Amino acid sequence: MTKSSTLPAAVDLTNGLTDAEVAESRQRAGANSYSPLPKKSVFDFVWAAFKDPMLQVLIVAALISIGLGFRHNDYLDGIAITIAVLVVVGVGTMNELRAQRDYAELENISAQESIRVVRNGHVVELATTELVVGDVVEVNVGDVLSSDLEFARGTTLLVSEAQITGEPETRKNLGDDLFGSSRILDGSGRAIVKAVGDDTVFGRIRTEISEADKTTPLQERLEDFAGKIGMVGAFFAVLTFVALLFSDLVRDELDFAMNLEFWERALEILTIAVTIVVVTVPEGLPLAVTLSLAYTTRRMAQEQALVRELAACETMGAATIVCSDKTGTLTYGHMDVAWLWIDGQEIRPDAFCRLDSVDKAVLARAISVNSTADLVERDGEIIVAGNSTEGALLQMLASHDHEYHQIREGHDQLERIEFNSERKYMATVADVNGLPEAHVKGAPEIVLGMCATTSDHDAILAHVDDAARRGYRTLGFASGPDLDNLTFIGLAVLADAMRDEVPASVQRCRNAGVDVMMITGDIAATAFEIARQAGIADTEDQVLTGPDLRAMTDHEITERLDRTKVIARALPEDKSRMTHILQEAGEVVAMTGDGVNDAPALVAADVGFSMGSGSKVAREASDIVVVDDDFTTIVRAIRWGRAVFENIRKFLQFQLTVNVVALGVAFTAALAGYGTPLTPVQLLWVNLIMDSLAAIALTLTPPSDTLYEQAPHGRDEPLISRFMWINIIGLGVYMFGVVWLVLGTDLLADGARDDIARTSVVFNVFVFLQVFNAFNARTVRPRRNPFAELASNTSFLFIIGLIILSQVVIMLIGGSVFDTQNLTANQWLWSVLIGATVLPMGFVVRRIAAALRSAENRA
Repeated sequence: MTKSSTLPAAVDLTNGLTDAEVAESRQRAGANSYSPLPKKSVFDFVWAAFKDPMLQVLIVAALISIGLGFRHNDYLDGIAITIAVLVVVGVGTMNELRAQRDYAELENISAQESIRVVRNGHVVELATTELVVGDVVEVNVGDVLSSDLEFARGTTLLVSEAQITGEPETRKNLGDDLFGSSRILDGSGRAIVKAVGDDTVFGRIRTEISEADKTTPLQERLEDFAGKIGMVGAFFAVLTFVALLFSDLVRDELDFAMNLEFWERALEILTIAVTIVVVTVPEGLPLAVTLSLAYTTRRMAQEQALVRELAACETMGAATIVCSDKTGTLTYGHMDVAWLWIDGQEIRPDAFCRLDSVDKAVLARAISVNSTADLVERDGEIIVAGNSTEGALLQMLASHDHEYHQIREGHDQLERIEFNSERKYMATVADVNGLPEAHVKGAPEIVLGMCATTSDHDAILAHVDDAARRGYRTLGFASGPDLDNLTFIGLAVLADAMRDEVPASVQRCRNAGVDVMMITGDIAATAFEIARQAGIADTEDQVLTGPDLRAMTDHEITERLDRTKVIARALPEDKSRMTHILQEAGEVVAMTGDGVNDAPALVAADVGFSMGSGSKVAREASDIVVVDDDFTTIVRAIRWGRAVFENIRKFLQFQLTVNVVALGVAFTAALAGYGTPLTPVQLLWVNLIMDSLAAIALTLTPPSDTLYEQAPHGRDEPLISRFMWINIIGLGVYMFGVVWLVLGTDLLADGARDDIARTSVVFNVFVFLQVFNAFNARTVRPRRNPFAELASNTSFLFIIGLIILSQVVIMLIGGSVFDTQNLTANQWLWSVLIGATVLPMGFVVRRIAAALRSAENRA
């Protein structure tokens, strides 16, 4: 039954709801949160796993084996294979459930938006989930509404209802409905909450749909790669089946009489062949990506980067250039008024009270009425809700006992023109004692051009230029009876200090082969000074202004890309254009943005970063939200992106090396008449090591700072590098030789002559070769120490310890299931020592690969 969403009687637009009214409304109409969409259950994941055709064939073969085994009282093999399959499915299901939980947690974090609400006569900033029916909320340009509202006060709104009605632009007047998920494109005012959560129009639509499963580009590439590897495995499995069957017939161990004995043996050989396919197909690849992305998104969230699009985790590692905003990203974004410049005089903020009373009153009105920001209390601290530049001006007023709220509420708005990057000004016409009074603030040269009366035009611009060359921002103010009769009041000069860590982060980007370009709306002088301090630009000829950019062709811009480090006085469309030009030049572009009009550039970029303090539209258009607005967070994201790609490569290198050995030994042993050195149950244990356990061990490796020392892997980098192929083939051939040495000789027989004793040793040596080779797989780069930062990689050490412990238990008490027998102390010692020889061999192979690379570079 739907809860009532009737508005409380006589909603007070000035004071909003009281705490008691909020509690009563929440009890009656509910909270502003959606019911969770259905999640996949354990059964869903188990069923999906059992849809694998190879596992189905294996289970059927195992069940038939069990049935036939009752004739000979020998059904343990079939039971063991069934149990092994169930273990593989169970481990995969647990990992999928964990990944689903991780993504749900991430979604909860990223969904926490805030909004300004009028409660108890004060404007407060609350999470959108705190809204109740009857709340009075402030709506401004860039907001994405989280509830259904009734527009009650303010200027005409321009709203995008694309997600609800399909209308990209709709004008809303007082009394009109505003729907949740709509975007405010222009205008501002106050509105009353009419419906929340599932009772909103969007909420009702949402409950009728469920989002389809998504795969990232890397997952798609890996699934395609896994299919090709599976085809190779199937080919060798068929050859092995034929070779084993032919070998039995040639050696007269099997009579081609089509009797029950023949079919039992054929079924046994088929089980082996299918098991080889199961082992060969790297079904752990999608799981590896899932785990890696879940781990990365969770850790990036802890480092103030909320990932909205999973593909961004991969692409960020390939980024070759970061196009960054200035304010709040390279700088702290904490604006302070350095001084006012009125009538040719510099006036420090602490001297504001000494201004002429008329000038002071006009300036106070110009600041209070012509702004939408607020000062709100959060955790005992006064913070700025909204534009930081407006916040700095409001804080200056507040420090001199000017209550901007009272001034704002005491003068009704008659007309408003919102600021945008094209106009570069904001204007408000207010009622002052029954007469209209217009106030304009914005770029000084724009405001000066709008004034009918200016005291000293040249002196003002000279002061603006001087402040800009010292890295300050300037804002011009003008007032008058209307917008056609404005008088210039003065300038506010604002300081926004460079973040302390930015120069080092920019240098780190350069060391990592990633260029940095600053794109800002500031004038050229200010932009260059900040870029110089950050280490982005060295000379003024590296600065290109927006007007110059728009006068150039794409080809002309491309020709000077190498010497363009800063774009000043840029418009949002300049960002989009630069993104496309850079991409055409072969760059992988990461773009930052915070405004409504930045959305096209964020969508066009390979990776779009929005600022946590930016507009909801920008955040919705971006791939990653930088919660703390810090450039260093973006640089850390590069490292995480590279870690995702490198960790997947580690898993591939390990998996394919095992495949080379397993396929080679199974096929050649069949040809040589040795039967099957590894039983189906043993192969399934190896498969568990290769897929699920290796995926956890190798893909959950924390990123190393050494990732900054390598060049970006590029847009079309192959999954397996030449260095990796040398490792895979070199170590695969070595381990193949070692296994054959143990299989074909009495080296580790220790007096035993039967087949089970021999194959037990082969199985033990094979597993320990993989255990030690996992250390080799930790590096996919020449000259990288596989033991580097091993102590901090607790998941890897835990998994390796778990595999060793499990192998010991299998060999000691699992003989009847795994077709093994207890080994002597000597055999155990040699199994471990022979397995460990793959470590020095790995060093030799890496040195050979590095030498080949050096020789090529010299050539």
